[in-house]
Amino acid sequence: MVSLAALFGVAVGLALGFAVGVVVALGDAVAVGEAEGFIDDVAVGAALGFAVGVAVASGVLTGSGVGFSVAYANEAKMNRLGVSAETLIKYGAVSEETAKEMAEGLIKGDVTVSVSTTGIAGPTGGTVEKPVGTVCFGFCLNGKTFTERQIFSGTREEIRKKSTDFAFYKLYLLLSKEFSKLDDNDVLKLSDIENKDPLAFYVGRTDAGEDVFTNFKDLANLLIGGASGTGKSAFIRNILVTLLLKNKPSEISLVLADPKNVEYNDFVGIKNVYRNKVLKNSDEVIEMLNETYKEMQLRYKRFKHVSVRNVYEYNQSAITNGMPVYPYVIIVIDEYADFIFERRNDFEEAINNLARLGKAAGIHLIMNTHCTNVDVVTGVIKQCFASRIAFSTQNLADSFTMIGVGDAAN
Repeated sequence: MVSLAALFGVAVGLALGFAVGVVVALGDAVAVGEAEGFIDDVAVGAALGFAVGVAVASGVLTGSGVGFSVAYANEAKMNRLGVSAETLIKYGAVSEETAKEMAEGLIKGDVTVSVSTTGIAGPTGGTVEKPVGTVCFGFCLNGKTFTERQIFSGTREEIRKKSTDFAFYKLYLLLSKEFSKLDDNDVLKLSDIENKDPLAFYVGRTDAGEDVFTNFKDLANLLIGGASGTGKSAFIRNILVTLLLKNKPSEISLVLADPKNVEYNDFVGIKNVYRNKVLKNSDEVIEMLNETYKEMQLRYKRFKHVSVRNVYEYNQSAITNGMPVYPYVIIVIDEYADFIFERRNDFEEAINNLARLGKAAGIHLIMNTHCTNVDVVTGVIKQCFASRIAFSTQNLADSFTMIGVGDAAN
């Protein structure tokens, strides 16, 4: 069985690492014989992303708050994390017992997964029991602590890289093992979505445990609003992953725009993505919207020529006659407020042109914003987006602006 949440977590872990509250405490190199930091900034950025993705999936599936911490030992960090003097005297800084206490000390607040390492990187100072290259790891997840000792050969840099690879691969295995203990009812199976309409996507699960799906054929376009950190971008990722699992590149095309240029970079390289990039400035976005409008007009001319009313009828006819189909086009514009403030008239006009007529041509818009006030969620925008979702808003006025009631402020 395939967990959609797990696939989602692994696929987008790198970008979500910061969003879930990654706390990184890098250890400074200290004298040989003491605990030493192993992983440099670059390695942390690469390795954490993958592990955090799995941690995110774990939190999604278990319903827990999700967080991730990592520490590499030096004396200050061990003191701050509550490693006892008794443990240090009895076992030393480079020991599984010390690594365990460090990992347990990291688990606090929203943090549910932690990794700690202590070791000796050389070039001198190792002992027979603990030669240079000895690394002790501590892993704490779901209230359980695991430890392991490894000896790596090579230069200081090579030991750092090997310990990095091992630490996060081991964490991945431990998290995967935790997934296997989940009840089948807690996992969304691929079979739950693969037989649904190509434009259907997973919304979430009700309090009664029922999975909720909806369809862009019904929604046409979707506007999402809410305060920062409430899950808007994560929700959009959920939509994209659902669509990608069911549709080939020839069947669906994704257009991604994000002025922050941080949310969707991990989708770049997928054949479905327009221009194989994330658009980030207003000129690029408006040019894309105008190009898509021209594509929409060409589709309608083709529909008229073959006597069909919409892309669904056209594609059915194309399949029957062995002709290429028109791919559905999903345009995602993250934090569109930036584009509103830069080129309001051009942006609203381009959105209005597509939103009014795009549905029958198979072109759909998803936009989100954390600025849910009337300056951003304007009358034109609301008219274009009859389907709107409000995550938690900053006040009652913003909730009323988004969905006409104050519930999103509570």
